[in-house]
Amino acid sequence: MARVVICDDHKVFGEAMASVLAGHGYEVVACTADLPSGLAAVARHRPGLYLVDLHFGDDHGTSGLDAVRHSSPGTRIVVVSGTSDAGAVARAREAGADGFVAKQRRLEDILDAIARVAGGEAVFHGPAPGASPSRPPPGPDEASLGALTVREREVLDQLVEGKETAALAGELGISYATARTHIQRLLTKLGVHSKLEAVALVNGARDRRDAGDR
Repeated sequence: MARVVICDDHKVFGEAMASVLAGHGYEVVACTADLPSGLAAVARHRPGLYLVDLHFGDDHGTSGLDAVRHSSPGTRIVVVSGTSDAGAVARAREAGADGFVAKQRRLEDILDAIARVAGGEAVFHGPAPGASPSRPPPGPDEASLGALTVREREVLDQLVEGKETAALAGELGISYATARTHIQRLLTKLGVHSKLEAVALVNGARDRRDAGDR
């Protein structure tokens, strides 16, 4: 699998993405939260994939793509952004990205787009049909983690480890349909719209707990 550098100013999202990718066999060599750090990591590691957000305050993730091409010509670039209207997709394409995928997409869609770009395709996915193209989904409620049943928490733990629905169903000894039902219920309880958001919520809670222990 490809080596990956992630650059996303939402630290929890970036770390959740790193966790999921690692669970699918990718080697995440750097997870950065600002453009200079992301570009420096690309120059240092020369990864096969560079996943970058679109907005960093007043800066745009696409503004550094020329530097990526110069320092690591073999790196494939995927813009992964919560801003996913037609203009955003067009800017990514025009700036030289190899792919674009909206954060509002299902985790399976995001992983599929990343894998296809890694394989040499150009993949540009805006928001899923019916989703709001102009703003990311509302933030999850950490307190709702306590509302999960024991089984739903087991399913969530499997998602955090990067397991897809079929794999976690086999791990827990339940049917695929039952696993899907548990996933939909836990997403509803957490107030999130995707598995990746759920993973980000858990990772964020762990970060805050660990910080409190120090």
